[in-house]
Amino acid sequence: MEFSKLINMRESCRNYDSGKKVDTELLKKCVEMACLAPSACNSQPWRYVIINNEELCAKIAKGVQDNGFNSFASGAPAFIVVYGEDAKMAKKFDGLIADNNSFRDNDLGIGIAYLTLAASDNGLSTCIMGWRNDSKINEALGQPLDRKVHCVIAVGYSLDEAPRKKKRKSFEELVTVFE
Repeated sequence: MEFSKLINMRESCRNYDSGKKVDTELLKKCVEMACLAPSACNSQPWRYVIINNEELCAKIAKGVQDNGFNSFASGAPAFIVVYGEDAKMAKKFDGLIADNNSFRDNDLGIGIAYLTLAASDNGLSTCIMGWRNDSKINEALGQPLDRKVHCVIAVGYSLDEAPRKKKRKSFEELVTVFE
């Protein structure tokens, strides 16, 4: 798909067709594209967990719904949980970078952008959810309860006919140009 069309089509979906299962191979394909994202020193500090099982999806949905948030997540047929791993930086940077994980959040954000765009390109809708209860999610996935979840992404097919019109600040409010 033309990139500008893809950018305009991608949106945060909160209205999933809960009766339409997502093919696991399609989810793997999207994550494969995310794994091609650039990262500092090619450290690839991410770990993606694909959840495409009804029982486990219900547990993940509960893990993002504390305090009344993300009620729509119960209708999402699949999730991808993103963990940040310790970055392995190139030896030539030893002593120059105080923390090997200095760039991890940037790298994870780029990977997540690739993932959501790959999903849109393949006819899927996504919603990146920041609100979550890490211990509930980790318990569901058999991970240490204190493991940091970077984000949870709901994935499925939107019930909405067409993307909403994007509401964004003006270019002038967001961009400064020096010529």
